[in-house]
Amino acid sequence: MSTAVEAHCETARDSPYSRDRQEAIEELRRLYPDVSTDEQRRILETLREVASNATATDERSLARQSIREAFDIAPAVGASIVVPLFCEQARNASHSDDRLDAIDSLRELYGSVDESERDEIEATLAEVASEATFEDERRRARQRLSDVQAETERSASDESDEDSATDSSMGYLGQSLAEHLSAAADDSPEACRQRAEELRDFVVENPVDDESYDDVVEGIESLTEQLSVLRGDDLDTERVDRVRRVANRVERLYSR
Repeated sequence: MSTAVEAHCETARDSPYSRDRQEAIEELRRLYPDVSTDEQRRILETLREVASNATATDERSLARQSIREAFDIAPAVGASIVVPLFCEQARNASHSDDRLDAIDSLRELYGSVDESERDEIEATLAEVASEATFEDERRRARQRLSDVQAETERSASDESDEDSATDSSMGYLGQSLAEHLSAAADDSPEACRQRAEELRDFVVENPVDDESYDDVVEGIESLTEQLSVLRGDDLDTERVDRVRRVANRVERLYSR
């Protein structure tokens, strides 16, 4: 490994001075296209560490930008490092902006990786779309999952295999969103309404060839309208039962 790469990696990780760390990241980005495959991996590992652990927002952002540029230069070298990084960040990064950026990055990476990494991206987006604490992150993940689904449908060379993978991801998401609506029945009407709206949007945007589909859509839309006018801290027993019936119908619809 060249002395320059080693020195800049160490500075990017460990220098006590933010300016020096950022300059080292810039130097690693500049060197990346012209070094060996082993050195490229070392650079990517260093950038991954900075993107995950740096305290300063500017350094994390610069590292992520550098990783994306490096991946575009040599996807085959970077995929095994970059895809797991952004999957992990989409789920668990400490800051919402970092999680949102990772969600968008996964969508951008999708078209340049192999099937197993596509499956990992789809699974991550589906998980975040149902599990994330913040509604804007759940919404962004659903949008990006729909984007990759559309790309798969456009570019698949083997439609049966690709459609099966996509159906599996969307089925998982439908069931998971329904489970979260059912659990939200024990929360406030506002929390339940948010989950009902998310589930309604998902069901409308992802129709199923099933004779019960129209009835399920009508049920979730009616429930959402009712929840939107409720006030107070809790749902009454009758309303809780209805929320769970609707959620169960959606869950069954997407488990078939």
